[in-house]
Amino acid sequence: MAATPTPEKVRVLLTDPRQTAADHDRNGDLFLAEGRSNIAMMFYERSGSKDRLEKVLQKAIEGGDTFLVEWVFKVKPDLVASTAWTRTGEAAMRAKKFAFARDAFQRAGDETKILEAKKGLDQALGT
Repeated sequence: MAATPTPEKVRVLLTDPRQTAADHDRNGDLFLAEGRSNIAMMFYERSGSKDRLEKVLQKAIEGGDTFLVEWVFKVKPDLVASTAWTRTGEAAMRAKKFAFARDAFQRAGDETKILEAKKGLDQALGT
């Protein structure tokens, strides 16, 4: 497999109007294979490839990464089912990512779980 582009090259590739959707997918795939979903998402946002966005979404839900779920939602709202927020929050709670959990549960509208996440966050911060 090809090496991932350097940060400098990423900036060039993301702003080069000659890059096609296939080019963006190819570069995103390199980063996703390395577990660097945030950088992969930069490329997939430009390509708009539903299947690639779904892969990032699945990884984000499993990892409790509310930031990435939000990003996918902003790019293609129809990909993010209402249950995704609860699943993301639950994964975030298991990973002790309480701020992400709180935000996901807020999107889900689950007041009880919002309070649980806030309590975990307060304990983690010693407040």
